[in-house]
Amino acid sequence: MAKDTTYVSETTKFINTYLEEHPKVVKQQEQLRKTWWDTTGIDQAEQNEYENSDIKLDGYAYFSYNTSTAPTQK
Repeated sequence: MAKDTTYVSETTKFINTYLEEHPKVVKQQEQLRKTWWDTTGIDQAEQNEYENSDIKLDGYAYFSYNTSTAPTQK
């Protein structure tokens, strides 16, 4: 059975209408999205220094296991 792709919910209609009537919101969304996801601002020299460092950081910055006494997973 073919999927009905013509259905549009009331919520989707509302959001689409709102965004059409308020184009500044779309521009603001794009600008804020760039704040979090645009990676062109990364300093490559600093990134290389981090990657080549002898001190390796844990993936979780707030708590560190002492590797000699860390529990083993079974």
